[in-house]
Amino acid sequence: MSVSLLVSITLLFILVGSWLFFLSYLLRHRKRLSLITQNFEESKTNLKEEVRSGEMLLSLLSGIHEVGLENIVSGGQKSLAQMIVAAACQISACPMGALLLVERDQSKFRIMATQGLTESVIDVIGMNLGLGFTGHVLQRGKTIIVDDIKSEKKFFPRTLEDYPFRSIIAIPLKIKNRTVGVLELYSQSTGRIFEEKKIRQLHTLTSQGALALENALFHQNLQRFYVEIVKVLAQGFAWNETPDSNDLLRIYASELSRELNLPNSIALHIELAILLRGIGKSQIDPLILHKPGQLTPKELEEIKQVPVLSQKIIQDVTFLSSAKTMILYHQEEWDGSGYPSGLKGEEIPLGSRIVAVLNAFYAMTNDRPYRKALADGDAMRELGDKAGKQFDPKVVEAFMRVYERVQEAKKNGKIEASLGQGVRKSSFDNFWEWN
Repeated sequence: MSVSLLVSITLLFILVGSWLFFLSYLLRHRKRLSLITQNFEESKTNLKEEVRSGEMLLSLLSGIHEVGLENIVSGGQKSLAQMIVAAACQISACPMGALLLVERDQSKFRIMATQGLTESVIDVIGMNLGLGFTGHVLQRGKTIIVDDIKSEKKFFPRTLEDYPFRSIIAIPLKIKNRTVGVLELYSQSTGRIFEEKKIRQLHTLTSQGALALENALFHQNLQRFYVEIVKVLAQGFAWNETPDSNDLLRIYASELSRELNLPNSIALHIELAILLRGIGKSQIDPLILHKPGQLTPKELEEIKQVPVLSQKIIQDVTFLSSAKTMILYHQEEWDGSGYPSGLKGEEIPLGSRIVAVLNAFYAMTNDRPYRKALADGDAMRELGDKAGKQFDPKVVEAFMRVYERVQEAKKNGKIEASLGQGVRKSSFDNFWEWN
């Protein structure tokens, strides 16, 4: 074999080997590039998911904050608690959840909000303070996760078919290091379904939710203090007239507000206006107030100043800003012949129109220095006759329905039991859902 042929064969082997090496390198590079691209896409997807998840959490927290502010005005924590549960279910992808708060006397839980749970399910779970899983979470004061309830026979002793879920996470609700409640989420799946990321988000949600509840509670307790002052103030001026049946009037006011589809915040101020409508009489000569005969024109003009005087007494109390307007105009008449401003029809604030009907009914059914009390039936007929003239006809019609409902509850001796059902509690009581 010639030297030139040997060199050619050697070069050929070198070229083939180099090509194979390059081809192998290219394949490995492409595979590596594919893995890098795949990892990049996965990271990008995860990042997008994190961003979406963060945006969702931020949106949920913003919503809870807004609802918390609304509840400060309208009263009650029901809607705020419901929103927290709904947000938690959305974050965790759990179909069922519940938020429970500890009663003031620490004796039991109050179920503030649920999602996807029926009464029978709640009974099966056993949400009792000091008993069952929920009580255990409260005592521990730490988040507890049960990936499969069949491993926790102590808390879930029944057969699996009795429970509509297989796993559960419970997060304590804390205010200033004090556990005041528990948020529970239930899943029908088993295994480690509660990811670390979701758990962190749920902790953020519960801490912010607890803060929103605390802020609403503080504001409501402050308002409760104001309400108690109003009640004492109203009672202090009651000596100027026959003592009011304040509790019944408040029930009428609350029920009438409900009948007219008014929110609790407005109903509360109507009840305050009912209590304070006559405090201006403290500025009127008692001889005029208790005069058994007909008033002179001058005396009548003094009496007509009572709404203005009542409004002036409370004009600097910000909390009573809505009530004082209702008080000022509660002697206006539907046809424009009332006082102090001669307002007509819907020019008169709705709260004032409601107070006008209730005040007239009270006045007619109680003794006055110049006449004896009318029977309720006569007073109701008088209201009907004056509807469209002195009173808003819609308010009169609504009050007639409310009157029948309240009287039925009174007749059966169930007015207290019926509160919140056919006849609900005063808005004073509805206002403090959690304290």
